[in-house]
Amino acid sequence: MQTTDFSQFTLWEARFETNDLTPPPFSHYYHLIIRKEATDYRAAYELTYTHREEFTEEELAEEGFSPNDNRSCEAPLHEVWIAQLEKLMAQTQPETHPRKPAHNFLELHTVTLSGETQTFAPKNRTAWELLLQQVVQGLMETAKIEAPLVVGYTWQKHGKQQRYDIRWQFADRTAMLMHAGATHAVSWQAALAIMEQSFMIETDVEKAAPQPKSGDQISPGDGLWYPLLSGQQARWHSLKETIAKLAR
Repeated sequence: MQTTDFSQFTLWEARFETNDLTPPPFSHYYHLIIRKEATDYRAAYELTYTHREEFTEEELAEEGFSPNDNRSCEAPLHEVWIAQLEKLMAQTQPETHPRKPAHNFLELHTVTLSGETQTFAPKNRTAWELLLQQVVQGLMETAKIEAPLVVGYTWQKHGKQQRYDIRWQFADRTAMLMHAGATHAVSWQAALAIMEQSFMIETDVEKAAPQPKSGDQISPGDGLWYPLLSGQQARWHSLKETIAKLAR
């Protein structure tokens, strides 16, 4: 039976690569290493984009990339993420079937204090991909490479403009809702659900403004406010209801 207690690991690794059907400039791989130190855990992350040799800088820019998108960082990893990794390890069984071309490559590798090693592809690959994305984001925040995500929402209610801001802090897996001078803690799962809903809202990028105006708008963390496109009211109403309830 595989060990799931991180205190028993001297090394824990994850290697990921996009599936065979993902073309450049989107194709990439990453390597995440976690080591136990005297008082905490330290993680190193390296991201490399692949097969971009034939792309010009202009072609990369058209896809939203640059020639310098590879990333690396090293920083302490908060214990809350260690707990989440342990939890998922306990739910994980090795994959026994060959990887399909449409599936991403993911491999976990562990070394215990006694020197025992294990390398396997997890059967619950999608759950691991989602968790590792969050772990990496938290690591990037701790390393000061990226800032916590803050999304703003504004709409009218009873003739007055209402504003809500939600801050996702991946470094320690916490989320907060700010409204009318008050701050409310939000559970992580609820915050992730709001994030997913938020980025499903389609906005009018041509009418983006640095300051919010009257009406329904969202600011996705880039410093600009975007009005909604037509046909978004059902999604927007559901999102507004969810956010407003959290502030009560």
